[in-house]
Amino acid sequence: MHQLPLTELLNHLFAGPVTALLTALGIHPLHPTAPIPDHFAMELLVFVVLLAFFIAVRASLSVEKPGTLQHMMEVFYNLMDAQGEEIIGHSSRKYLSYLITLALFILCSNLLGLIPFLESPTAVPMVPLGCAVVTWVFYHLQGFRNRVEVLWEWFWSYVTFQRGARLITGQSNSIVPPPAIAVPERNPSEVDFQKRKAS
Repeated sequence: MHQLPLTELLNHLFAGPVTALLTALGIHPLHPTAPIPDHFAMELLVFVVLLAFFIAVRASLSVEKPGTLQHMMEVFYNLMDAQGEEIIGHSSRKYLSYLITLALFILCSNLLGLIPFLESPTAVPMVPLGCAVVTWVFYHLQGFRNRVEVLWEWFWSYVTFQRGARLITGQSNSIVPPPAIAVPERNPSEVDFQKRKAS
């Protein structure tokens, strides 16, 4: 069975414990001596690279003298912030950390295939499917959490007799009054003429 060098190393070091764990979970690997597939080893490599990158960015943060990593991350942050604002809307900021992590994971996974002796983990359909499932679950959990918060606020205001109208208001200058319609004034002689003409 052909394996990448990193996968061979991981299977050499961790094949026994991984096989025991999978067997305990009721999963029987096809190759008990090599239970770690190439795409999982590549995902693990992407995880370690991203973890090191985030630690390096955090260590080099500076207001007075920002470094190259900080500039790169600020550009990526602004790009993802603009995309989130355009697609999700005004509440996209609270999901930005997840969106940035997911985007960097996919980007690094795709670029990994360009390096010799490595392959792109996203070439295996299970990896993008896993990202999609995690995103779907995250999306629905966030929606459920928001609904529970609103339901709790409504319930609490009902129990504590703090009921009132729930109005959605905007800025006062955002509402533009309709333009006034100018009605031309008539000359009294024209009014008399029209009355005489009608009779």
